Amino acid sequence: MAVNPNFDHDAYAKKYLIKARFTDTLEALLNATKVANLQELASAYSIENKSKLKKAELVAQLKEIIADPEQMKRVMKCATDQEFQLMVRIATEEDMSDSGISHDLYQYFAKNGYFYLVEEKGQIAYAMPLVIKEVFLKIHTKKFCKEREDFQKIWKYCVACANLYGAITPDKVSELYKEHYRRIVTAKQIVEAMDAFSCRSDIAAIKNGHIVNGFMFESGNVDALIKEQRDKTYYMPEKEELLRYADPRYYEKTPQLEKLEEHIRKNYTKDEEKIQEFLDSIMFVIQINGSFQDQMRVFEGFGFSAKSQKQLRQISELLMKVTNYTRMWLNRGYTPLEYTAQMEAEAHVGRSALKVGRNDPCPCGSGKKYKKCCGA
Repeated sequence: MAVNPNFDHDAYAKKYLIKARFTDTLEALLNATKVANLQELASAYSIENKSKLKKAELVAQLKEIIADPEQMKRVMKCATDQEFQLMVRIATEEDMSDSGISHDLYQYFAKNGYFYLVEEKGQIAYAMPLVIKEVFLKIHTKKFCKEREDFQKIWKYCVACANLYGAITPDKVSELYKEHYRRIVTAKQIVEAMDAFSCRSDIAAIKNGHIVNGFMFESGNVDALIKEQRDKTYYMPEKEELLRYADPRYYEKTPQLEKLEEHIRKNYTKDEEKIQEFLDSIMFVIQINGSFQDQMRVFEGFGFSAKSQKQLRQISELLMKVTNYTRMWLNRGYTPLEYTAQMEAEAHVGRSALKVGRNDPCPCGSGKKYKKCCGA
């Protein structure tokens, strides 16, 4: 148990906060937890007939499952690197009283019964049951860390593809993986890895035969995106560039985006945290092909307002330039400018091909007649 003045509990307080005496006993924390949250935990662990169980029966079953070493290995294999490191810090009782913990990190462990928010006499603290720390330290071996690393390699590659392309087939992921790693991972193996990570559908999951970004899985129109992508080629980055997209918050910091950032800083706010949140939000809207109206709603949602036609024109032009250089899902990772150039090049090749006679010089540049070269 540790009181943390920087603890970002607001986002999850209403759902997970329990009012009880500060304790690090798993059974006591489960008994203080709302029945609805206990049933959510039961769903995470596939407990049958959970709705028919009394609270005491739920607590008894959850207490046994949550502290099971094999179950914890499964949960930890699916934890992100940041989540895993947070678990290491807490389990080893590192002093975190001066460290902020975002809800993005602790929610995964809260959903698995490892992490609790407790309020006693108006003071909020986080709690990780002592038994959870003990089991974690027992399984946290070099062998397990290697297993986790191997397990996550394919998963991270799938996540990176989902974040760059929005939606991609397991067959295509297999093809790209072979290109980058010079080793074969079949589409079947990729599907098996995705199934193992089904508890992380907030990050990426399989839907309609495609590996999709977590937003698309939860809220997006996957069929519409697949239809928009049809017959388009995939942007193929170097491995290092692609793997940057394993971080769901990653996007390219283009010169156009830097100009937008400086414009916001100069004209609307000096709050660096607010600026970063705005950029994250605007880039997500652009990436999923949101309209200019959607972009302006984000702009105004942060309390920004164009006071004149000049300011409106400035922000409009900046947003348009950022959009033109942003990698978009509907273009399978190409920016609008790259995709347009690609289409124009293909159209030019098509027109050139129609004009080449059999006795004309071959357009490939060999110096031979077309009939004795590419037209042979």
